[in-house]
Amino acid sequence: MKRFQIKFKLFALTLLALIVLTPLFVSTKLYAQISDNASSSNIRLVADEFTPIPNWKGNFTAFNLHRAPIVGEPLFYGYDGYGSSGHNGIYLFNRGRLLKVADTNTQIPGIEEKENFGSFSLFNNKIASLGDGKVVFVGRDQSYREGLYLFDNGRLSVIANKDTPMPGGTDTFSQFTNITSIGGNDILFRGLNGTHHQQGIYAYKDGRISLVVDKNTPIPGSGTLADFNDFVVLNDELDLGIHIIKQTLPQKSGIYLFIDGQYSLLVEDDSPIPDANYPKYFSDLKHLGGQNFMFRHVQQFSDGEQEGLLGFIDGELVVIANQNTLIPDGSGETLEDFTKHITTDIKQGNIAFTAGNEIYLYSVKYDTLEPISDGNFISAGRGTYPLILNNNIVFKAEVYYTGQNKEAFISYSLRDGTYSVIADRDTPIPGYSGNFSFFRLEVMEINGNEFIFSGWSGVSPNTNSGVYRAVITK
Repeated sequence: MKRFQIKFKLFALTLLALIVLTPLFVSTKLYAQISDNASSSNIRLVADEFTPIPNWKGNFTAFNLHRAPIVGEPLFYGYDGYGSSGHNGIYLFNRGRLLKVADTNTQIPGIEEKENFGSFSLFNNKIASLGDGKVVFVGRDQSYREGLYLFDNGRLSVIANKDTPMPGGTDTFSQFTNITSIGGNDILFRGLNGTHHQQGIYAYKDGRISLVVDKNTPIPGSGTLADFNDFVVLNDELDLGIHIIKQTLPQKSGIYLFIDGQYSLLVEDDSPIPDANYPKYFSDLKHLGGQNFMFRHVQQFSDGEQEGLLGFIDGELVVIANQNTLIPDGSGETLEDFTKHITTDIKQGNIAFTAGNEIYLYSVKYDTLEPISDGNFISAGRGTYPLILNNNIVFKAEVYYTGQNKEAFISYSLRDGTYSVIADRDTPIPGYSGNFSFFRLEVMEINGNEFIFSGWSGVSPNTNSGVYRAVITK
């Protein structure tokens, strides 16, 4: 893997001069070796503060990207004002048109056409893009009751709401989470009734809701199921990897396979794991293809907590990385400060994650760990969301260059180990007279070598924020 090698001669400088000048010399040479592909021709406007809001009287004033996968089309939350008087909604850029999926002026559909629940009052991050102009989302009515809705090329319909019976139970739905596309208009979701603590994982296929698994499904060992925390879909037969909480004293957390209607335990709170102590709890369950997946775990010790990433790969529980893992730079130091910013590439079996201020790539196929940012940036790992796009990893970084810190979106090629600038503070904003000043953390894949991001220019009140579509040309 090609790496930057920064070499310069040290002359007879005073200690003070060395401290002052070294960061400038090092970072200037580094940045000069990054391929500068930043160009407004590779970046296209989706919407900004000069864009009229569809079916509304004003322009957008703010944007928010959700963190669910996008299938082929930019999808975002847009706002006009804030607070109780603010207008907000979900918007889709489809075939060159900006469409309103739903906003706080949209009438809520009911199970029966004669039903009317007023207009939406709130949207949250529970959303899934299905592609071809289709979106599933959760919206609340004026009494904050949730419903699950399908937008299909301009037509809005209800999948489930407070009047919908829960299959296999006696209650109706009141909450919806973990919306997952399984092709076409079909989805899996976690449904709950908060009053009677009934919950399960349900499939919506061919216009009908069916039960996949719920709290009444027997689980191995003692205790009953208390909570579904997360799940991943393993195949078209709807076999699952599930993170559940058992109703025991004390409560136990565990990762299970659910295949052909039967659970099998993989790991729980008191299971021994390689190169570590017992895990305390799990999160961020992600699919790696087949029956392989990974998850984040935290261990409790007398002097604090330790974090790490575990994988269930080819039937074996393996450590991907933890705070005992040596940084692959020969320094003898270990990884630290794992975050929840993890992305996976099922086709290639790659995992990109952040630890400390750096980004790392783990290959499932080769069982190798390599640094991606590798200390070449002031900050690349903390708070950013690395995104794997085919043979590239995209991330937000901060680079010191010519006497100033510059925010940038960087693309790292897995083919040749080179870096490219996609956008930075010298990149013109499409359709606007200024350059980018800042970028939001989130980057969301559209398809192949395209992603969307949010950025803005200037300092309030002379700002212009927007959502933009970028293409990686390498």
